[in-house]
Amino acid sequence: MKREHHDLYNHEQHGPGSYTDSVRVGSTIYLGGQCGYDPRTMKPVSNDFEAQAVQTMKNIEAILGSYAVDCNAIVSMTIYFADCKYFDAWRKVRQRFMTSSAVAATGYVCRIIWPEFLFEVTAIAYIDSAPTHLSMPTGAAS
Repeated sequence: MKREHHDLYNHEQHGPGSYTDSVRVGSTIYLGGQCGYDPRTMKPVSNDFEAQAVQTMKNIEAILGSYAVDCNAIVSMTIYFADCKYFDAWRKVRQRFMTSSAVAATGYVCRIIWPEFLFEVTAIAYIDSAPTHLSMPTGAAS
């Protein structure tokens, strides 16, 4: 099955076998770990959790947008928190971006590889076979 991938920045700069922000196989999109970084600078947008959470969801939204879907296509998330005190703030931010879908989720408290980031998210999204928000080709049966 063919693979397609989209990135917020050039991962190839890290050399062969580098990571990618997302891979689509069939109708499933796998998102690699996302943090609250500015894609232009690769630096955290702030040391504030809510600001990082909002930027993380904007990054996820941008990646999913390259596949013509939004955050409501997410069916599963794994969230890695540097501290469990961030959970309630995360839930509120997530609900701003995911307004019409339920998501299977798991959260962990752990040490993030990059200490300047307060959490990291991985996700899986599903593209419906006939999404209603995309136009059908002329003459196609609906």
